[in-house]
Amino acid sequence: MVFIPIAEETELIHEITLYVFYKLQEFINFFDKHQISIHINLSTKDLYHNKIIQYLEVNNYKNLFLEITENSLINDFNSIIKNIKRLKRYNYKFCLDDFGTGFSSLMYLQELPIDLLKIDKLFIKDLTTSIYKQSIIKATLEICNNLNIGVIAEGIEDKKSKEFLENLNIFNMQGFYFAKPMPFKKIQNYILSKEYLEKL
Repeated sequence: MVFIPIAEETELIHEITLYVFYKLQEFINFFDKHQISIHINLSTKDLYHNKIIQYLEVNNYKNLFLEITENSLINDFNSIIKNIKRLKRYNYKFCLDDFGTGFSSLMYLQELPIDLLKIDKLFIKDLTTSIYKQSIIKATLEICNNLNIGVIAEGIEDKKSKEFLENLNIFNMQGFYFAKPMPFKKIQNYILSKEYLEKL
């Protein structure tokens, strides 16, 4: 909440984003081999930065989702749509993050050429006991199905939440239940481990 706004204000965010993509080259083949997609967050300013757009056009990564937040859509909605469509020609996929936690608008879902909508962890916490949250997720899922948009849930921390979402036909998930952040070398071993496979 402190670092990213400063990086955006000083324009350093673009160099950080380019460095992330550069490091991605070291292990993307491993994830592609195991059919695991990678999600990378784009800053609000990255969406307007021609150097970032051009870099992605030249370096066509496989199975890569570019995540944008709904709050980033406020500044220049039409320009963002234009750049998303530009990158989708190179088979990049887009995920709308934090939907429902900021300045939400169903207009975004109708107009944005996105592939996935991420259900925020705020709606996942206490999911199995909250009828209110269950209703929100079911309604969101129905809207996305009608718009041909996939759904991914974040913040999965227990088996009950995982199974509840699976019963709703939501199978794209992320969270500490599956794994906590770890160095790439540990990820390589963990993905092949019995512990990980049993959680799928």
